[in-house]
Amino acid sequence: MNQDGGASVRLLQTLPGPGIQQFVRLALCRQPCSEAMAGQYCLLGRGTECWPCSYVTLPGVAGQFIVSIHHAQPLGKLGEQFDYSGPLGSAWPLPLQSKRLLAISRADGLLPLLGALDEIRCWLPRVQVQLSHNGIAADLLPEECQTWLAALSPVPRDNSGGGWQTRRLLIRFAPDTVYCCAPSQVARQVARLCWQTGVAPQRIWIRTDHMPRPIGAGHLAGGWPVQRYDLLLAALKWAPPGESG
Repeated sequence: MNQDGGASVRLLQTLPGPGIQQFVRLALCRQPCSEAMAGQYCLLGRGTECWPCSYVTLPGVAGQFIVSIHHAQPLGKLGEQFDYSGPLGSAWPLPLQSKRLLAISRADGLLPLLGALDEIRCWLPRVQVQLSHNGIAADLLPEECQTWLAALSPVPRDNSGGGWQTRRLLIRFAPDTVYCCAPSQVARQVARLCWQTGVAPQRIWIRTDHMPRPIGAGHLAGGWPVQRYDLLLAALKWAPPGESG
């Protein structure tokens, strides 16, 4: 599995998450060749086993970071080492040309999103950031994520199933850029709603919140897991809003 010249990580802590999800705090035993960015993912391996993980926090100066993984059993013992391959895939882009960014998360989608929003809040303060989520409760998040979430002042949790609250938020906030992290079908529905409400498809970025087990080299492509909506539409040959049969 190892694709980064023998890189490995050491397990420092396992934190319970919702359902079968775990938060795993790791330490790099050797720095990888490239720095991770919010939205990317990595692979952890042991023998013939391999697990895709989403970055929750990114490796800092000390090389420590947190990933989320869907795994029913404890990943391993404290201090145990795992093969590490990462960072992989595409990241959330910096919205350098944006004035208003709307971030929408559903289910577990808050986890790969919060780090990116905190970076935008710190480095691009001119960008107004609004977060709408209805997934993980704050008290189930790692401490770092709770701090980020509190600083963002999200709108009340959206528990509606019909999308009316999202549509109302789109009209009221009028974003020029949208980040959406949710289950695949939900993310595409939200992206389509954003397009119908006037957001340019090249300014809509979506990411699935549940990393599937990688199959072949296609999962290592730069256009996944964060995807630009207009490129996704072109690949799927979808019709513009209102033109589907």
